[in-house]
Amino acid sequence: MSKFSNKKGILCLWILLIISFPISESYSKTNLIDLIIEYNLHWKRERLKNGQYTGEEGILCVDPVVGKELGLSTFIDRDLLEGKEFMLQAKGLEDKINVLLDTKSPSDGVRAHIKKIVNAYLRYMGLKQEARKKMLRYRDSLRMAYDERKDKERCIGILKRLLRRSLNRRDNQLRDALGELFNILRGYKDQEFPLNTDNIEFVNHIIHSLKGDTLKRYHLDRVKDFNPSFHSLHALEKLREENELIPLFKKVFNSSRSIPYPVDPLLFLSLIKRESAFDPYAISPVGAAGLAQLMPETASSLGLKVYIPSYYLKAKGLLKRERRLREEVWRYLKKIRDKTHIESAKKAWQMRQDAIRLKNQRERLFKRYRRELLNNPKRDQRLDPMLCLSKGLRYFSEMMRLNRGDISLALASYNAGYGRVKKYRGIPPFEETITFRNMVLRYYREYLKRIKG
Repeated sequence: MSKFSNKKGILCLWILLIISFPISESYSKTNLIDLIIEYNLHWKRERLKNGQYTGEEGILCVDPVVGKELGLSTFIDRDLLEGKEFMLQAKGLEDKINVLLDTKSPSDGVRAHIKKIVNAYLRYMGLKQEARKKMLRYRDSLRMAYDERKDKERCIGILKRLLRRSLNRRDNQLRDALGELFNILRGYKDQEFPLNTDNIEFVNHIIHSLKGDTLKRYHLDRVKDFNPSFHSLHALEKLREENELIPLFKKVFNSSRSIPYPVDPLLFLSLIKRESAFDPYAISPVGAAGLAQLMPETASSLGLKVYIPSYYLKAKGLLKRERRLREEVWRYLKKIRDKTHIESAKKAWQMRQDAIRLKNQRERLFKRYRRELLNNPKRDQRLDPMLCLSKGLRYFSEMMRLNRGDISLALASYNAGYGRVKKYRGIPPFEETITFRNMVLRYYREYLKRIKG
């Protein structure tokens, strides 16, 4: 037998093995499922540790009510129900404590008011501790009870089915599919968008952990995933009747041939719609201005003439101090162990009042900034529609380049800063940023439908 025949025989054997064992496909699916299970179990451990556990079990990490909705037989006892009721009461007390902390001039005097804060906090902590005891007793009873959440193989089947359904519903867009999956498992209903502050850590973790070959199987919010043909400027003509700024958009794109990364005009149009609602004189509560809502520092770095008075910088400093104070309030409340800890509660109340005063001061300064900009728009080139759009396009294009064409990360970078996207290894867990991403992509899909329709 010749060497050629031997090689031919080996080649045929390899082909047969590849056909018989589709390794890459099996691995990619298993890898994604394994990552979800791994995260779920970590999530449950963290909830047990910090006292937030509410009966979630198994690799799905669903509570017994959600488990029943998914077709599983689950165990529910009195401890679980009472534990959940205690948690609801604790949440109500948390809201009440925040109202007490926000009260500026208590009618019953400061000392009596501080005592109310102490008593409310002690009841709050007592309810949380009782709830935790109930939940741990429920877990003990669960070990001996029949509960199909313990059936790993069945739950893996359910997880695969839910993931497949979410991917189909979300056009294979992995972020939205993972967000929807998380919402289903946690029992979150009537969500306007799949992605939210509760599930963004999960979504970021899974996507960051997936390997390149596996990621290629899914859409990751790139232009080609939404718009394979990548519409050119002529697509904007179909929108001319409803938007008088379309000629300006075309002019901006025609004069910006050397931007760092290609940007679909429809995507940029969607971004501007969300940022300013096409108002050239829009000014945000924190000083972003113009059609592209550029912050003063960003606009200045892009070469625009920007009005930045000293009191604007003061307002930014007040905002940082306000945020730090608000974060410190509950740290002081946690020092309360009994009714004698009046000083800790007083310090927490004073810090909240200081934060409110800082908020009022910086709001007055930002309103002054807005008035002065509008009274003399020529002092700030962000209020020049052509210049603002041109620099906004260049900035967004740079965010697209830094994030390798990932629209969601580019939008998050535009809204919250590229540094924060790097810090969180994905979309930062800020409600404003997530809503910004969700709304821009909604507008983008709507524009695409109109163009195609």
